[in-house]
Amino acid sequence: MTESTNPNLVDEQKLRALIDELSDQMCQAVDGRFDFTVRVEGQDETIEKLQMLMNFVLDAARRSLAQIEAKAHDLDAKTQTLSAVNLALEKEITERKYAQIALEESEAQIRAILQAAVDAIITITEQGIVTTFNRAAEHMFGYTADEVVGRYVWDTVTAPEQVEDLKTLVANLDHEDPAAEHRSVWIARDGSRHIISMANSVIRNEVGEAEYMTAIGVDITARTKAEQALEVSNERFRSLYDNGVAGIAMSELEGTLTEMNSAWCQMLGYSREEALGRRIIDMIHSDDVPAATRGRNQVLSGEIASYRDERRYLHKDGHDVWTLSSLAGIRDVDGNVQALIGVIQDIYEIKAAEEALRQSEERLRMVIDNAPIMIWTTDRDGVLTMVEGSARPVVSGEAETVGRSMYDIRAHDPEVLEKLHGALGGETHSYVRDMSGHGLFETRIAPLRGPGGEVTGIVGVAR
Repeated sequence: MTESTNPNLVDEQKLRALIDELSDQMCQAVDGRFDFTVRVEGQDETIEKLQMLMNFVLDAARRSLAQIEAKAHDLDAKTQTLSAVNLALEKEITERKYAQIALEESEAQIRAILQAAVDAIITITEQGIVTTFNRAAEHMFGYTADEVVGRYVWDTVTAPEQVEDLKTLVANLDHEDPAAEHRSVWIARDGSRHIISMANSVIRNEVGEAEYMTAIGVDITARTKAEQALEVSNERFRSLYDNGVAGIAMSELEGTLTEMNSAWCQMLGYSREEALGRRIIDMIHSDDVPAATRGRNQVLSGEIASYRDERRYLHKDGHDVWTLSSLAGIRDVDGNVQALIGVIQDIYEIKAAEEALRQSEERLRMVIDNAPIMIWTTDRDGVLTMVEGSARPVVSGEAETVGRSMYDIRAHDPEVLEKLHGALGGETHSYVRDMSGHGLFETRIAPLRGPGGEVTGIVGVAR
């Protein structure tokens, strides 16, 4: 039986050769290499078709590999980008954490400073609502922070007469800053009014809108009252200086005149221009210079605060001017004398009166010593304080002596004792007695009165 041959069948031996070659070349694809082409020698149609099919598969594999490599490259780039973003994000998160910690520490420090500050610190929003009220503010106004924070500032510590002005100021914070420093009146919880020196500052956002206003306040109530009292005192001194009858002059430590009022100029006859620059010591009577110099040195050394005496100044025309003079130091805050101030008062009339009194006493003494009378005085208890007169030896001998009581001396004479009592009661009496063969002497007694008219003793005159 003859076996027929099919021309379409592939020679088995060539097919095996093709398969072996494919196996060898396809192994290269394990490493992702598809840069080869399947070629098998032969004219068989089946082999050619198989070669075409395999080459088509290889070509598709190469395109797929290129796409995979492109996607892998893109993925790698995205992975690198993502890694960089992740690192940047981690860095930013870390920095924000540190910034948050720093911010919290800063806020804690600020809160500690606010609470430790000796000045009152109050912060309000742009609507006027209090957000900060530190311990100093609590102490100053008597409110706790819990009572004030969250409320409008004009509902708590603002003086009624200043509420509208404060509301206007708050309403205009976006347009203008408040005065950097000003004085205002604030009301404490107990109703007391405090004069506060306020330093204001506005906190604005990035677009310039006002968010908060902080006020730092110092209670200057006591200082203001002291300033007012000082101003009143200065006004009084100025009035006394300008209009007083006493002469007032100031000098340097060595005595050079630097200032004087019109009364001083009139008293000594100099104009202000003539007196300025002169030494005060050259205008004092030479006999009074030692005492004046001694007093000035004591003031300068701090031995005494002020010095006072009666002295004579030399008038411009040469005559003496009797004055009651006082000198004191003008001191700085450390107590050191920086200048001298002197006050002089014209005591010419007093000196004239003293001289008149002296002359009167001399005349009275002459009369008492030469007239045939005896004059005596007692205190409220009847004790003799003075016994004078040429008639004393005749009238009393040694009986009526200073220090003895008239009640003891006249104890044997009830009539005289009664009249003595009457004189101490404000009455005037007289009596006549025979003085041991020297004749009759009349004694008149009357109450001795003090400056206020009160009876201070008895005065008697025997003749």
